[in-house]
Amino acid sequence: MSDPTTEADGSWFERKKYYYLATIIGPCLPLATAWYVYQTSHGFIFWGMLAIFYFGIALLDLLTGKDTINPNSEQQQQLQNNGFYNALLLAVIPLYWLAFAAVTYVAISLPWYHQLGALIGLGAMFAGVFCVSHELGHRTTPLLRWGAKASIAMFGYCHFHIEHNRGHHVHVSTPEDPASSRMGENIYQFARRELPGTFKRAMQLETLRLQRLGLNFWSWKNDILQTAMITLVIHGVMIASFGWSTLPFLIAACAMGYFQLTMANYLEHYGLLRQKKENGRYEKCQPQHSWNCNNKFSNYLTLQLQRHSDHHANATREYQILRDHQQVPLLPAGYPLMMFISIIPPLWRRVMDKRLLAFVKHDGKRINFDPQKKQQLMLHYQLH
Repeated sequence: MSDPTTEADGSWFERKKYYYLATIIGPCLPLATAWYVYQTSHGFIFWGMLAIFYFGIALLDLLTGKDTINPNSEQQQQLQNNGFYNALLLAVIPLYWLAFAAVTYVAISLPWYHQLGALIGLGAMFAGVFCVSHELGHRTTPLLRWGAKASIAMFGYCHFHIEHNRGHHVHVSTPEDPASSRMGENIYQFARRELPGTFKRAMQLETLRLQRLGLNFWSWKNDILQTAMITLVIHGVMIASFGWSTLPFLIAACAMGYFQLTMANYLEHYGLLRQKKENGRYEKCQPQHSWNCNNKFSNYLTLQLQRHSDHHANATREYQILRDHQQVPLLPAGYPLMMFISIIPPLWRRVMDKRLLAFVKHDGKRINFDPQKKQQLMLHYQLH
């Protein structure tokens, strides 16, 4: 790929459009793996998916470099009006469901240790599902919103869009947000706070919305229940087709999907803090309140979710027009490798704490601390 910084016209964006087809790798890799395992009974191949996800993508990032080019206003309008980008999102959803069904069908007959590889591999695949669903969940047209539900229903995270759009985007990078990780908090501690916290907030938000419409929680207009019905119906079809041994596998797969989304939340705002104004309200979310990454290949796979700084500053901006920003905190690698680093807390602290401190210029007032670790960290790093 040529370096787009040398291009003055829109040819880079025309080529870049087709690079987003890399997102099809998300379902096609597990689908091909399931076919190979079915043909050969070599279940250990499922573990190979993990090596590709966590390390192969990082290698491709090194080979392809970074993309810091932003579209101008005219190009932005052209990109936004191009139906290719929405069509790609909708087209990939049935492929993900097919891959999920294929891996499940093949894996349930394997020994437990190969099933474990398949489950962790599905967790990696669900990261791609989440990227598609997240993007569609910020749209307003009914078809795209149903696409968001049909995709996130794959691993039963039925409350995600309620919590994310009306909870996380409001409270991001504040101590009040269960989906914003704190300095000194490892991912396992974060998961114990985030998973129940986001579920509780989503239930409260949806209940309040329905009450304002004069409806009770069990109304058919409940977005959480609509998504849950998709999960129950399609998972029920899989159980009926493959047998009851599918049920524990599906439950475990959903748990892996939940944790995969938790890993994404963990790395996106680690330790970053919006400041409170004199009126007691937090400042508006700015690009500097999210960790950013411009690595090309992983951005194609994640639909530029890694341009997270712009996403939170401009939540309705579609993935193809998300912009790079200067003076924002930068991740040292793309999401897949950072997810792997996050599950090893000493390595995470070694990689990320120094970057956080450098970005906030060792100003403790700009850090979202784990309350139990705050004094210890303030003393250890001699923060002011």
